[in-house]
Amino acid sequence: MNDFDDERLDKEVHHRFLFNCRFYDFGEREISTLHANKDFILKVTPGIIEKFMKTTFEIGVTRKLLMPRIVGYYGELQSDYDTLSLESEIVKARGQLCADFFISYLTSDWSEEFVKGTFHKKMIHRWGNKEVVIDAVFNNAFYTLIRDAYIEAVFESTSVKGDKVLLVRALNKVTGLLNDLSHMYMVSDLDDQKESDDAIIGSVN
Repeated sequence: MNDFDDERLDKEVHHRFLFNCRFYDFGEREISTLHANKDFILKVTPGIIEKFMKTTFEIGVTRKLLMPRIVGYYGELQSDYDTLSLESEIVKARGQLCADFFISYLTSDWSEEFVKGTFHKKMIHRWGNKEVVIDAVFNNAFYTLIRDAYIEAVFESTSVKGDKVLLVRALNKVTGLLNDLSHMYMVSDLDDQKESDDAIIGSVN
């Protein structure tokens, strides 16, 4: 597809995905490279996410984002910010959600059905909770940190199949895709919130 519609780019996730694929030159070569290294991805992802969770926990602004309930977690929540720890069940659940997210996307077929059917449900910036919208600055930092950790793991590994440079480029493009599509929904969320706020203000006036 060479022609893209401005309005559809803002509203249709798969149309935007196709635009990004064209722009990033993301296609069968990258997907095949990722599939060939599925075992590597499965092996290194837990450690990468553990490191990310530690970084998130060390910063007060992001630590508080670990407290709300997420989809699939039915355990207890902690109301006291100071007692939250990396061993808290909700924190572990968030780490597992994050790991599942990256494994899912790095090993997927990127079909239209996959992009439409799973992307919005697994948005990391929401952590499974529609009421929690993380600032765009953190979203950028999140993907940058994860991408850097994957790249480091690639060059340190002796089990990568094929050209390491191709794998690094594929990982880089995927994080770019995810970051852009995340912002697509973040902007949509903000627009929806503004409309809701305007409606409330209008009803009060």
